[in-house]
Amino acid sequence: MVAAGPPESGWPAAREQGPSAGRKSRRNDPVRRCGTASWSKPLSVLLALPGRIGRPSLDKAVSRGEGDNKVENDPTEALRRRAAQVMPGGVSSNIRLVEGPEAILVRRAEGARVWDEAGREYLDYVAGYGAMLFGYAPPALNATLASTLAEGTQFSSTHRREIELAEMLVAAMPSLERVRFHSTGTEAVQTAFRLARGFTGRPTIVKFRQHYHGWLIPGDAALPAGEATTDDFAENGPPIVTLPWNDGEAAQRFLRRNADWIAGVITEPLMANLGGHDPAKGYLQALRALTEALGIVFVLDEVITGFRLGLGGAQGYYGIRPDLTTFGKALGGGMPIGAVGGRADIMDLIADGRVNHSGTFNGNSLSMAAGRWTLETLRRAGACFYESLFERSRALMDGLARAAEAAGIAVALRGPGPVFWLVFEADEAARAALPAGAPPPAEPPLYRRFRLGMQAEGIRLTPGGRWYVMDAHSNADIALTLDRAAAVLRSLSS
Repeated sequence: MVAAGPPESGWPAAREQGPSAGRKSRRNDPVRRCGTASWSKPLSVLLALPGRIGRPSLDKAVSRGEGDNKVENDPTEALRRRAAQVMPGGVSSNIRLVEGPEAILVRRAEGARVWDEAGREYLDYVAGYGAMLFGYAPPALNATLASTLAEGTQFSSTHRREIELAEMLVAAMPSLERVRFHSTGTEAVQTAFRLARGFTGRPTIVKFRQHYHGWLIPGDAALPAGEATTDDFAENGPPIVTLPWNDGEAAQRFLRRNADWIAGVITEPLMANLGGHDPAKGYLQALRALTEALGIVFVLDEVITGFRLGLGGAQGYYGIRPDLTTFGKALGGGMPIGAVGGRADIMDLIADGRVNHSGTFNGNSLSMAAGRWTLETLRRAGACFYESLFERSRALMDGLARAAEAAGIAVALRGPGPVFWLVFEADEAARAALPAGAPPPAEPPLYRRFRLGMQAEGIRLTPGGRWYVMDAHSNADIALTLDRAAAVLRSLSS
């Protein structure tokens, strides 16, 4: 189900940088790796060696039973205090508040690893919240950015890299006929909303509960629940309403009753941002057919899934064709980027000014160069890239399930692989038992204990349960992660 072009030979070798470049050059270059001998022991061999994996790649990581790992003159706490004095909460994004006082202050990153301000090393599954598909600081991308920087960064003009990236996006996904660029996925979503309203002349956008489409949209609790609407919309519909996801009957009932007010329906292809639930069989296809029949613009939010599940995105993976698609994260290889694209008759509303779309940094040359490098690298790597990424991701998911079962802890592993969720059933039961209207904890308590336990073992995870697998994660990294997860899960069950 992966969509990728055929592998090609003759791709120039990545420029090696830094003291470890020779050791890691093949690992950080998916084009060179695909179609060549494996760069680590087979995954099946490593997973059959519990307890014998060792930890040579985490020399300064926090490690169980090996001292308190305190570093002399550790600057972390002083930096936290300085941050709190000048930035609300000491952070620049509220999701980082969820990590609490134990949050790592990252100093540098390379491959699948990050190092904190004290020099401690961590194997990383945060992956820039999905932005790092290949890993941190790929030498070939670094070289591309350096050469781009030398030519200037903010032209305030259409330029070659921007045109080439738009052409590559249109070639990668059949649903895209026109593309516009942004600096973030949140901006891309807001433009999609404007386009849907401008195209239909209707006011209301329908989203689904617990789906995330950027921080500018109010939380679900502040939005009207669509299926609770018993009367037709009055003079004007609300800007955004919510429906339960994976409930085809609720969508049919509400959309048909209120089609005259509904401009667009936006959905994640799977609940990648919260819970990892896959779409029910045929659900996305039925939603696509229903919106088409009612003249409603169907928007697919691929900010997380775009290029993580295949070169054709989640729409290629699940076999659907939206009217508009939003992108971000992995497209930019770690540079700030967003994009919206889709049908020419909808997108061209921007061209004649009926829908406004502006932005000083739209099409920034560094972001465009990074996006072009990302798509070209994926195209040249071919199907091998995604086959390997899915193999390692699913091996990690299966291994975590087995480790939890061995520890006597009930968990659910959800998602396709390159992005997935680890959920503790005890946390879900506690959440379900909350009184109506009571806010859930910022992070499920049992998962928080697991996450902090893994952090103490030198494995960095996102708060809440979402994992991102990068191309830089080797087979040995997956095996090492499972070894340490098994130890943490045993400690939780004792």
